[in-house]
Amino acid sequence: MFAIVLRLFAAVCGIVAVTHIVLGVAGDWIVGAPVASAIDPSLDSQNRFYGAAFGIYAALLWLAATDTARYALILRILFIALFVAGCARLLSIEAHGLPSAQVMVLMGTELAFPPLLWLWLNHQLRRKDAR
Repeated sequence: MFAIVLRLFAAVCGIVAVTHIVLGVAGDWIVGAPVASAIDPSLDSQNRFYGAAFGIYAALLWLAATDTARYALILRILFIALFVAGCARLLSIEAHGLPSAQVMVLMGTELAFPPLLWLWLNHQLRRKDAR
């Protein structure tokens, strides 16, 4: 079940990545961000770059789901990366105020899911060792 959840999570991350690569900053309307009629080329470039990086995140998550014991360290690094990225949103809130409700939900998942997945991974590994 754990591997299935990881693959579903990887698939969602992959869809998000492709959306950002294809639409760039224009896709930010999905998370409730206002999109100007004249898109800033630098911001669009950054958005597509981060989309590609998130695509690599999704690919690594998918790979690690194939053998969670073998890739436990990679999974932990991925969980930490997502958690730290969620924490970085707190800096933005401090500097600029609350984002859209959709982004708040994303932040909630980024802060909640990694620790839960970490604990689940530990449980899976202990069960495997007990066999």
